[in-house]
Amino acid sequence: MAWLQIGYGPVGQVAAALLGRAGHDVAVFERHESMYGLPRAGHIDHEITRVFQGVGAASFILQDAFRCSTYGWRNQHGDRLIDIDWSQEGVSGWASDYLIYQPYLENALDAAARRHPTVSIHQGWEAVEDSAPCRFRGSNLRTRSNKPAGAVEFRRAPYCARPLFNRCRWS
Repeated sequence: MAWLQIGYGPVGQVAAALLGRAGHDVAVFERHESMYGLPRAGHIDHEITRVFQGVGAASFILQDAFRCSTYGWRNQHGDRLIDIDWSQEGVSGWASDYLIYQPYLENALDAAARRHPTVSIHQGWEAVEDSAPCRFRGSNLRTRSNKPAGAVEFRRAPYCARPLFNRCRWS
């Protein structure tokens, strides 16, 4: 089965790795030419760690993660507002919570996706038109390179995935 995927943030990286692991052909289009090098998220829990295990990236991600056993909120005077005990093991077998550095996480997920020969990642390409937005069947996608020449390509696949379903219309 062939997939067109728009977006290659952490969710898109996991989607591409899972589809590739299942043997699907995946063409990923990401408008940014490289991964964003600054953190935007700093926490993962045991459930997402299990997903990372499923794509073969958990051990790499946890090399640089810090197990977090307590989490607390304080007001401007230092008075306790809430304390959360994260010291227990999660039901998935991993520690309940970890603090992470997102660029390292994305590097590990990128490697997990690229490990599959059926996954092709096109960075610096923007999806400019989709004939069947979010209907997942019979998608025609027109992409444009962000490079000065601005090449345009047309792709067709039976399935289209947008890891973050913004602007979707369901019919």
